[in-house]
Amino acid sequence: MKQVILLIILFCCTQPTEAQLLKNLEKKVQDKLKQKVQKDVENSVDKKVDQAYDSLKTDATDILRKDASSNESSIQENTETTSNQANEMMKSIMGGMNEAKYKNTYSFPLNAKISYQTFKNGKAAQEQTMVHYYADDAIMIETDKNTNTMILYDFANNSMLMIDTKKKTLQPMSLDFLQKIGKGSKIQSPDDKPSNFSFHPTGKTKSIAGYSCKEYESSTLEGKSLIWFTNSLDFDYTTYLKNFSKILGNDMNDMPNGFGYVMEMTDFDKDGTKNMFMQVQSVDKKSEVVNTDDYKIQKLN
Repeated sequence: MKQVILLIILFCCTQPTEAQLLKNLEKKVQDKLKQKVQKDVENSVDKKVDQAYDSLKTDATDILRKDASSNESSIQENTETTSNQANEMMKSIMGGMNEAKYKNTYSFPLNAKISYQTFKNGKAAQEQTMVHYYADDAIMIETDKNTNTMILYDFANNSMLMIDTKKKTLQPMSLDFLQKIGKGSKIQSPDDKPSNFSFHPTGKTKSIAGYSCKEYESSTLEGKSLIWFTNSLDFDYTTYLKNFSKILGNDMNDMPNGFGYVMEMTDFDKDGTKNMFMQVQSVDKKSEVVNTDDYKIQKLN
């Protein structure tokens, strides 16, 4: 149960940033590769220094002079090799992303309009309203009406579609590379370290967007969250978590269902300062259909 609740909090808190997923991911890959280059260079330097030190008994001056020249050449060669590997890796990732599979038609029987508000030092910093469209094997997110952008996650085909409703363009991207990166890794369990985790109903109830909800309090050493669940909607939030975890190469089929849908959440740090507030403003059970044939397909550069 700990893992489920903390994952729900994590996904609710990070929803407003999903539109930047690829940009952030590409930057992280590049930063990681740069770190690898730097590490390899440092290791090369350390190795040469150790070799020079071990040889001091014979002729320190000649050894260090020769190693300085060979070390510079070795570092340059090592850096170029690793940089080439980094470029090839990025080309492979970008090329693989263009091989996305997707359906001709997607149908979403349920959608929710959700407002998110972040806080800095306890004061409101940013507010955003999004619309989430739900299906059993897909979710579509309208990040901002002004940008005309929709992000569709196809869990069945492990792909993501970036849709521009104004320009009528669609950019499909395979997310298979995320499985390769994350496969074999495990989502950290709260049991891995002391967290003083607790999760319990507060006994409070209220209506949110016309749906009866129950409040639960979740707390750790880092802070607490007040979460309002409803079981009146035909959608369980853990379904989304299970599907999304598969994209990252993790199998969470043993995650229990029955928590319901998150209608509201307030997150606080350990000092009681508010960090984030999200609330469902309205729920619409009118089916939304997306026909990919209606859009011009674009490839990644």
